[in-house]
Amino acid sequence: MTREVLNKTIVVKVGSDSITKNGKPDEEVARSIMQQIACLREHGYEVLLVTSGAVALGRAFFGLEKTPDESIETKKSCAIQGQPEVMKLWRDCSPAGHGVGQILVDRQALSHGQYDSKVIDDIGNTSGLYGTIQRFRELQSSSKRRTTAVFNWNDPCHGEELDKLGDNDDLAGLLAREFGNHISKKRHADALVLLTDVDGVRMQFDHPDSVIREIFAPDIHDINEYSDRFRRTDLVIGPTQDRHNGSGEIVTKIRVALHAALHGTESTIANAREERALERRIIERKLVGTVCRTHGRIRLP
Repeated sequence: MTREVLNKTIVVKVGSDSITKNGKPDEEVARSIMQQIACLREHGYEVLLVTSGAVALGRAFFGLEKTPDESIETKKSCAIQGQPEVMKLWRDCSPAGHGVGQILVDRQALSHGQYDSKVIDDIGNTSGLYGTIQRFRELQSSSKRRTTAVFNWNDPCHGEELDKLGDNDDLAGLLAREFGNHISKKRHADALVLLTDVDGVRMQFDHPDSVIREIFAPDIHDINEYSDRFRRTDLVIGPTQDRHNGSGEIVTKIRVALHAALHGTESTIANAREERALERRIIERKLVGTVCRTHGRIRLP
Protein backbone atom coordinates (compact mmCIF):
# COMPACT_ATOMS: atom_id res chain seq x y z
CA MET A 1 0.00 0.00 0.00
CA THR A 2 1.29 3.46 -0.86
CA ARG A 3 1.60 5.69 2.18
CA GLU A 4 -0.23 8.99 1.83
CA VAL A 5 1.03 11.70 4.14
CA LEU A 6 -0.41 15.20 4.22
CA ASN A 7 2.28 17.82 3.66
CA LYS A 8 1.15 20.20 6.39
CA THR A 9 1.17 19.15 10.04
CA ILE A 10 -0.15 21.28 12.90
CA VAL A 11 0.27 20.41 16.57
CA VAL A 12 -2.41 21.92 18.82
CA LYS A 13 -2.17 21.73 22.60
CA VAL A 14 -5.13 22.59 24.84
CA GLY A 15 -4.67 23.25 28.56
CA SER A 16 -6.76 22.00 31.47
CA ASP A 17 -8.15 25.41 32.36
CA SER A 18 -9.23 25.90 28.74
CA ILE A 19 -11.52 22.86 28.57
CA THR A 20 -12.82 22.85 32.15
CA LYS A 21 -15.08 25.33 33.89
CA ASN A 22 -16.02 25.11 37.56
CA GLY A 23 -14.66 21.58 37.66
CA LYS A 24 -16.72 20.37 34.70
CA PRO A 25 -15.96 19.93 30.99
CA ASP A 26 -16.40 23.13 29.00
CA GLU A 27 -18.23 21.77 25.98
CA GLU A 28 -18.54 25.18 24.32
CA VAL A 29 -14.77 25.62 24.09
CA ALA A 30 -14.14 21.98 23.14
CA ARG A 31 -16.78 22.12 20.41
CA SER A 32 -15.28 25.30 18.97
CA ILE A 33 -11.81 23.77 18.91
CA MET A 34 -13.02 20.58 17.20
CA GLN A 35 -14.93 22.57 14.60
CA GLN A 36 -11.80 24.57 13.84
CA ILE A 37 -9.73 21.39 13.60
CA ALA A 38 -12.27 20.02 11.13
CA CYS A 39 -11.89 23.23 9.13
CA LEU A 40 -8.10 22.87 9.13
CA ARG A 41 -8.44 19.31 7.87
CA GLU A 42 -10.66 20.52 5.03
CA HIS A 43 -7.82 22.86 4.07
CA GLY A 44 -5.36 19.96 3.90
CA TYR A 45 -3.79 20.13 7.34
CA GLU A 46 -3.08 17.10 9.49
CA VAL A 47 -3.76 18.04 13.13
CA LEU A 48 -2.22 16.34 16.17
CA LEU A 49 -4.15 17.34 19.28
CA VAL A 50 -2.42 17.28 22.66
CA THR A 51 -4.86 17.53 25.54
CA SER A 52 -4.63 18.15 29.24
CA GLY A 53 -7.57 17.81 31.61
CA ALA A 54 -7.52 14.21 32.82
CA VAL A 55 -6.21 14.97 36.29
CA ALA A 56 -8.44 18.05 36.58
CA LEU A 57 -11.61 16.16 35.71
CA GLY A 58 -10.61 13.34 38.02
CA ARG A 59 -10.20 15.80 40.87
CA ALA A 60 -13.66 17.16 40.22
CA PHE A 61 -15.15 13.67 40.20
CA PHE A 62 -13.64 12.87 43.60
CA GLY A 63 -14.48 16.30 45.02
CA LEU A 64 -10.84 17.32 45.42
CA GLU A 65 -9.09 20.67 45.12
CA LYS A 66 -5.60 21.07 43.70
CA THR A 67 -3.10 21.61 46.54
CA PRO A 68 0.68 22.23 46.56
CA ASP A 69 1.29 19.01 48.50
CA GLU A 70 -0.87 16.80 46.30
CA SER A 71 0.74 13.36 46.11
CA ILE A 72 1.77 11.58 42.93
CA GLU A 73 -0.59 8.74 43.85
CA THR A 74 -3.50 11.18 44.06
CA LYS A 75 -2.68 12.69 40.67
CA LYS A 76 -2.39 9.25 39.08
CA SER A 77 -5.69 8.14 40.62
CA CYS A 78 -7.40 11.28 39.32
CA ALA A 79 -5.93 10.64 35.86
CA ILE A 80 -7.39 7.11 35.85
CA GLN A 81 -10.86 8.57 36.37
CA GLY A 82 -10.35 11.59 34.14
CA GLN A 83 -8.86 10.07 30.99
CA PRO A 84 -12.15 8.56 29.73
CA GLU A 85 -13.94 11.80 30.51
CA VAL A 86 -11.47 13.85 28.48
CA MET A 87 -11.89 11.58 25.48
CA LYS A 88 -15.67 11.62 25.86
CA LEU A 89 -15.54 15.42 25.82
CA TRP A 90 -13.59 15.52 22.55
CA ARG A 91 -15.72 12.78 21.00
CA ASP A 92 -19.04 14.41 21.97
CA CYS A 93 -17.86 17.78 20.71
CA SER A 94 -16.59 16.57 17.33
CA PRO A 95 -18.60 17.58 14.25
CA ALA A 96 -20.71 14.95 12.53
CA GLY A 97 -18.54 12.52 10.62
CA HIS A 98 -15.41 13.29 12.64
CA GLY A 99 -13.97 11.01 15.30
CA VAL A 100 -11.09 11.00 17.77
CA GLY A 101 -8.48 8.39 18.60
CA GLN A 102 -6.44 8.31 21.80
CA ILE A 103 -2.66 7.92 22.00
CA LEU A 104 -1.21 7.68 25.52
CA VAL A 105 2.53 8.29 25.50
CA ASP A 106 4.62 6.76 28.28
CA ARG A 107 8.25 6.95 29.32
CA GLN A 108 9.13 3.90 27.23
CA ALA A 109 8.40 5.97 24.13
CA LEU A 110 9.74 9.29 25.38
CA SER A 111 12.30 9.76 28.11
CA HIS A 112 13.15 13.07 29.78
CA GLY A 113 12.54 15.16 26.72
CA GLN A 114 14.39 12.87 24.30
CA TYR A 115 13.31 9.92 22.21
CA ASP A 116 14.74 6.59 23.33
CA SER A 117 17.17 5.08 20.85
CA LYS A 118 14.95 2.00 20.50
CA VAL A 119 12.04 4.16 19.38
CA ILE A 120 14.28 5.97 16.90
CA ASP A 121 15.46 2.59 15.57
CA ASP A 122 11.88 1.39 15.25
CA ILE A 123 10.66 4.38 13.24
CA GLY A 124 10.32 2.30 10.11
CA ASN A 125 8.65 -0.64 11.84
CA THR A 126 4.96 -1.06 12.48
CA SER A 127 5.77 -1.97 16.08
CA GLY A 128 7.32 1.43 16.78
CA LEU A 129 5.41 4.49 17.89
CA TYR A 130 6.02 6.31 14.62
CA GLY A 131 5.06 3.29 12.56
CA THR A 132 1.84 2.93 14.54
CA ILE A 133 0.83 6.55 13.91
CA GLN A 134 1.76 6.19 10.27
CA ARG A 135 -0.48 3.12 10.00
CA PHE A 136 -3.25 5.01 11.80
CA ARG A 137 -3.08 7.64 9.07
CA GLU A 138 -3.13 5.02 6.34
CA LEU A 139 -6.28 3.47 7.78
CA GLN A 140 -7.94 6.88 7.87
CA SER A 141 -7.12 7.41 4.23
CA SER A 142 -8.20 3.97 3.02
CA SER A 143 -11.42 3.96 5.03
CA LYS A 144 -12.26 7.61 4.27
CA ARG A 145 -12.70 8.15 8.02
CA ARG A 146 -11.91 11.58 9.47
CA THR A 147 -10.28 11.09 12.86
CA THR A 148 -8.11 13.36 14.97
CA ALA A 149 -5.26 11.79 16.94
CA VAL A 150 -5.44 12.95 20.57
CA PHE A 151 -2.19 12.70 22.53
CA ASN A 152 -1.58 12.78 26.28
CA TRP A 153 1.03 11.50 28.69
CA ASN A 154 0.02 8.15 30.14
CA ASP A 155 -0.25 9.70 33.60
CA PRO A 156 -1.35 6.61 35.57
CA CYS A 157 1.77 4.74 34.47
CA HIS A 158 4.21 7.49 35.41
CA GLY A 159 6.04 7.66 38.72
CA GLU A 160 7.76 10.88 39.66
CA GLU A 161 7.84 11.71 35.95
CA LEU A 162 4.22 12.82 36.29
CA ASP A 163 5.71 16.07 37.58
CA LYS A 164 9.07 16.06 35.81
CA LEU A 165 8.12 14.75 32.37
CA GLY A 166 4.39 15.02 32.42
CA ASP A 167 3.75 18.57 31.25
CA ASN A 168 1.74 18.47 28.06
CA ASP A 169 3.33 21.68 26.77
CA ASP A 170 6.61 19.77 26.56
CA LEU A 171 4.84 16.84 24.89
CA ALA A 172 3.40 19.18 22.26
CA GLY A 173 6.84 20.65 21.61
CA LEU A 174 8.33 17.18 21.20
CA LEU A 175 5.62 16.17 18.75
CA ALA A 176 6.12 19.36 16.76
CA ARG A 177 9.84 18.64 16.39
CA GLU A 178 9.93 14.85 16.10
CA PHE A 179 6.66 13.80 14.49
CA GLY A 180 6.97 16.42 11.79
CA ASN A 181 10.38 14.97 11.07
CA HIS A 182 9.72 11.24 11.06
CA ILE A 183 6.08 10.96 10.01
CA SER A 184 5.61 13.88 7.64
CA LYS A 185 9.07 13.22 6.17
CA LYS A 186 9.94 16.83 7.01
CA ARG A 187 12.28 18.44 9.49
CA HIS A 188 9.47 19.65 11.71
CA ALA A 189 5.73 20.33 11.97
CA ASP A 190 4.51 23.41 10.15
CA ALA A 191 3.05 25.05 13.25
CA LEU A 192 2.57 24.61 16.98
CA VAL A 193 -0.35 26.31 18.73
CA LEU A 194 -0.53 26.34 22.53
CA LEU A 195 -4.09 27.20 23.52
CA THR A 196 -4.34 28.50 27.07
CA ASP A 197 -6.52 30.73 29.26
CA VAL A 198 -4.75 34.03 28.54
CA ASP A 199 -4.50 36.09 25.36
CA GLY A 200 -0.78 35.49 24.92
CA VAL A 201 2.40 36.69 26.56
CA ARG A 202 1.70 39.98 28.29
CA MET A 203 4.00 42.77 29.34
CA GLN A 204 1.84 43.03 32.46
CA PHE A 205 -0.55 40.28 33.48
CA ASP A 206 -3.30 42.63 34.68
CA HIS A 207 -3.22 44.63 31.43
CA PRO A 208 -4.97 42.64 28.65
CA ASP A 209 -3.87 45.19 26.03
CA SER A 210 -0.16 44.58 26.74
CA VAL A 211 0.13 41.34 24.73
CA ILE A 212 3.47 40.93 22.95
CA ARG A 213 2.48 40.02 19.40
CA GLU A 214 5.81 38.57 18.23
CA ILE A 215 8.82 37.08 19.99
CA PHE A 216 11.86 36.11 17.97
CA ALA A 217 13.83 33.12 19.17
CA PRO A 218 17.35 33.66 20.51
CA ASP A 219 20.28 31.33 20.14
CA ILE A 220 19.32 27.81 21.27
CA HIS A 221 21.86 27.90 24.10
CA ASP A 222 20.17 30.94 25.59
CA ILE A 223 16.57 29.68 25.66
CA ASN A 224 16.40 28.75 29.33
CA GLU A 225 18.08 31.98 30.40
CA TYR A 226 15.93 33.94 27.94
CA SER A 227 12.61 32.50 29.14
CA ASP A 228 13.66 32.68 32.79
CA ARG A 229 14.39 36.37 32.34
CA PHE A 230 10.66 36.93 31.92
CA ARG A 231 10.10 35.39 35.34
CA ARG A 232 12.95 37.25 37.07
CA THR A 233 12.05 40.71 35.80
CA ASP A 234 8.28 40.32 36.02
CA LEU A 235 8.17 41.45 32.41
CA VAL A 236 5.60 38.75 31.82
CA ILE A 237 3.33 37.53 34.59
CA GLY A 238 1.17 34.69 33.39
CA PRO A 239 -1.50 32.90 35.39
CA THR A 240 1.11 31.21 37.57
CA GLN A 241 -0.28 32.51 40.83
CA ASP A 242 -3.88 31.47 40.41
CA ARG A 243 -3.97 28.49 38.05
CA HIS A 244 -6.72 26.07 38.97
CA ASN A 245 -5.80 22.79 37.33
CA GLY A 246 -2.98 23.12 34.83
CA SER A 247 0.71 22.54 35.40
CA GLY A 248 2.18 24.53 32.50
CA GLU A 249 2.82 28.13 33.49
CA ILE A 250 3.39 30.84 30.90
CA VAL A 251 7.18 30.68 31.23
CA THR A 252 7.04 26.99 30.27
CA LYS A 253 5.00 27.85 27.19
CA ILE A 254 7.51 30.53 26.19
CA ARG A 255 10.37 28.03 26.49
CA VAL A 256 8.52 25.34 24.50
CA ALA A 257 7.43 27.81 21.80
CA LEU A 258 10.92 29.29 21.40
CA HIS A 259 12.53 25.86 21.20
CA ALA A 260 10.06 24.74 18.55
CA ALA A 261 10.66 27.95 16.61
CA LEU A 262 14.39 27.28 16.58
CA HIS A 263 13.64 23.90 15.01
CA GLY A 264 11.67 25.64 12.27
CA THR A 265 8.15 25.36 13.69
CA GLU A 266 6.36 28.68 13.99
CA SER A 267 4.65 28.67 17.37
CA THR A 268 1.71 30.58 18.81
CA ILE A 269 0.48 31.08 22.37
CA ALA A 270 -3.19 32.08 22.26
CA ASN A 271 -6.46 32.08 24.18
CA ALA A 272 -8.56 28.97 23.58
CA ARG A 273 -11.68 31.06 24.05
CA GLU A 274 -10.79 33.60 21.39
CA GLU A 275 -13.18 33.26 18.48
CA ARG A 276 -11.72 31.21 15.60
CA ALA A 277 -8.19 31.58 16.97
CA LEU A 278 -6.91 28.48 15.14
CA GLU A 279 -8.51 29.32 11.82
CA ARG A 280 -7.41 32.95 11.92
CA ARG A 281 -3.81 32.05 12.80
CA ILE A 282 -3.26 29.03 10.53
CA ILE A 283 -5.54 29.62 7.55
CA GLU A 284 -5.90 33.40 7.44
CA ARG A 285 -2.37 34.05 8.77
CA LYS A 286 -3.56 36.71 11.19
CA LEU A 287 -1.52 37.68 14.25
CA VAL A 288 -3.32 35.91 17.10
CA GLY A 289 -1.95 35.84 20.63
CA THR A 290 1.85 35.78 20.73
CA VAL A 291 3.73 34.32 17.77
CA CYS A 292 7.25 32.94 18.25
CA ARG A 293 9.51 32.99 15.21
CA THR A 294 13.21 32.68 14.44
CA HIS A 295 15.49 35.70 13.97
CA GLY A 296 14.85 39.34 14.80
CA ARG A 297 13.86 40.92 18.09
CA ILE A 298 10.85 41.33 20.37
CA ARG A 299 8.17 43.61 18.99
CA LEU A 300 6.36 45.35 21.79
CA PRO A 301 2.67 46.38 21.58
